[in-house]
Amino acid sequence: MNAVEKVRAWLEGNGWFCQSELAEALDKIVKATGAKIIFIPMKFPEDIRSAISTAGLMKEPCLVLEEEFSTKEILSLVGCMDLLIGVRLHALIFAGVMNVPLLGISYDPKIERFLDSIGEKPLGNMADVTAQEIFDATLKKLSADKEFCDDILLKELNALARQNAKLAVELASGKL
Repeated sequence: MNAVEKVRAWLEGNGWFCQSELAEALDKIVKATGAKIIFIPMKFPEDIRSAISTAGLMKEPCLVLEEEFSTKEILSLVGCMDLLIGVRLHALIFAGVMNVPLLGISYDPKIERFLDSIGEKPLGNMADVTAQEIFDATLKKLSADKEFCDDILLKELNALARQNAKLAVELASGKL
């Protein structure tokens, strides 16, 4: 089983996300399931520093991917995962598009809106999510039916992704 984690840098001890909680949860997940934890950078290079910092707090082995990937490569990586625990909106969207079960940790209302749009709720927010909550939600999600999204929702997500790509191309070519 593979689990992927995307973590953002936030100030620990100032009411922000505590990386030690995530590291503790990931260690428990590895021990309980044999998962392979892989940190995928969504925003290069900031996410690498955050991932290395979190991985450094872990006792169990994990992998931090330290290179910049194209959108296509990230989609491919995410598509190979059994579960994605994400903080960044794009990580969660990619999991949805690739029909990968996901758990989102909120830092902004846009995360909550996206999760709500696919029938999910955030694990909590970055200020108060605990290692135990992450661990419990992960075990529950992994034991649930593997059908994450229905076909209609996936078609809607794919259509939105194509529309965003088209708009980006038009914007870059000066057509907007």
